[in-house]
Amino acid sequence: FVPSTNVTADADAAFVIGNLAAGKYYISAAAPRGTQMPTVHRKGDVAYVATYFPDATSISDAAPITVTAGGQSRGYEIRMRRVPVFRIAGKAVNNVTGEPASNPSINLIAKSQQAVGALPIQAAIHDGNFEFDRVPAGAYLLQATPDGVSGDTILIGRQEVTVNRGDVEDVLLPIVPGAEIAGKLTVEGIPADPLTMMRIGLASTEGIFYGLPGGQVSYDGSFVIRGIERTSYRVNVSRLPPNMYLKSVRFGGRDVTDTSIDLSGGAAGLMEIVLSTN
Repeated sequence: FVPSTNVTADADAAFVIGNLAAGKYYISAAAPRGTQMPTVHRKGDVAYVATYFPDATSISDAAPITVTAGGQSRGYEIRMRRVPVFRIAGKAVNNVTGEPASNPSINLIAKSQQAVGALPIQAAIHDGNFEFDRVPAGAYLLQATPDGVSGDTILIGRQEVTVNRGDVEDVLLPIVPGAEIAGKLTVEGIPADPLTMMRIGLASTEGIFYGLPGGQVSYDGSFVIRGIERTSYRVNVSRLPPNMYLKSVRFGGRDVTDTSIDLSGGAAGLMEIVLSTN
């Protein structure tokens, strides 16, 4: 499968998606949803929700579409689904101070759809309180937009929540300082001076990747990555010279060169990265 793109349907609900590379795609349709404000919610509400071709509310039930190079695919009709919807409401609390969180917003991501680039729903935080309306049943991830990115401590929060056949009230989302990972980068065969141009980053495999600053490599090859959430990541090294490649990555003594790092249980351990010349 290939990355997603978004277009707006015209007045008669027709749509055209152009400039696509050959590959397999899922097509979905949804009403525009920006940052939500609290609305009047009534028990038994139903609403049109994001629907995948031909008429599925879950990516697991959708039919992929194959696009060939230079070809045209026509006649795809998405039959929008109207389903029961519910409300998720809660409070984000700073676990250090006990005060309402100052994070700018909370994102709600459907766990069944995040792998294919579905857009999250965003809700503003008012005195720590947040609310999502018109939420279909399913498993979701609540993820706070990081706060304090420009300071020494980055405050983060994430939590799974399941909507069954009713509203989910009084959700408590703890906001905590992000974890840190210290590490060492070495290059086979050359001195450490060129390493100061490089940066070590982590890309999350679940939820939203906010692109927080990675760890700048020091002259001695040491680095520290801050603001880490408890989830899985892949390691990347940016600003590599053209004659170098990533040879190995070890974390906590385990080889993670070709796999992700699971930090759901914490970020304890030293990261060791080895580069080599071509």
